[in-house]
Amino acid sequence: MIFIGTVLLEKNRWSTRVPSYKVSAWVKCFKDDGFDGMELWENHVLMSGAEEAAAIKNSGFPVRIFNSYAGFDDASRNARIKVVSFAKAFNVEAVKFNFGNDARLVDDYIKNLEEMIRLLPNCNLLCECHPGTVMDDINMVCRVNEALGPNKFQVIIHPFADLNKTEKWLEKLGPIITHMHLQLRDPKLVRLSKRPSLVKKSFEVIKKSGYRGSYTIEFTEGVAVPDENIHDLYKNALDDLAFLREII
Repeated sequence: MIFIGTVLLEKNRWSTRVPSYKVSAWVKCFKDDGFDGMELWENHVLMSGAEEAAAIKNSGFPVRIFNSYAGFDDASRNARIKVVSFAKAFNVEAVKFNFGNDARLVDDYIKNLEEMIRLLPNCNLLCECHPGTVMDDINMVCRVNEALGPNKFQVIIHPFADLNKTEKWLEKLGPIITHMHLQLRDPKLVRLSKRPSLVKKSFEVIKKSGYRGSYTIEFTEGVAVPDENIHDLYKNALDDLAFLREII
């Protein structure tokens, strides 16, 4: 399954973080254009009001993943509780989360993830193994997995960033990698169809590993450029979707 990341269309994703558009106004497009669901950026409901949250919930288009940036240090518990509340309200299948970048706090991160797992027993907790966080280290991922026990959390990777790394992670982590964030930088973000050889090689590695998980088109060409335009971004996301459908 391939999802649309609502953050892809959000021009304020890295600045004010205040939503610049209503997701509810786009869900018909998402559905009609062939996406299998959405990965909903937390601020598109947390900062958009109850009316917008209800409109998204009642749209008939599934929120597959709730994309959260709540911290996992002790001070961020209230933010995590809000995420739990929305995850339950939307009956989401999964919550995406990030650990912080302080290796001294790993035990706290694990403890707080354990609490979140208890609070969301019917939801998959997906750790985005992102550069700049402690979980960008495969050995740390293994450490956390061992500490929590089997099948307690899952992993998101970015397969186009480093093909050798992708192959190593798929080989070593296998079944706990269940989702992938798709974006292609060269060095700026470009559409997948502009680098067909690289994308196809990546999917050869992915298929060889036996991967059966899902994907989110996280970012695309036109993100973070001076004249960023939501309609151009969506057009480029559809180009990525069509290219992916041919390959997968």
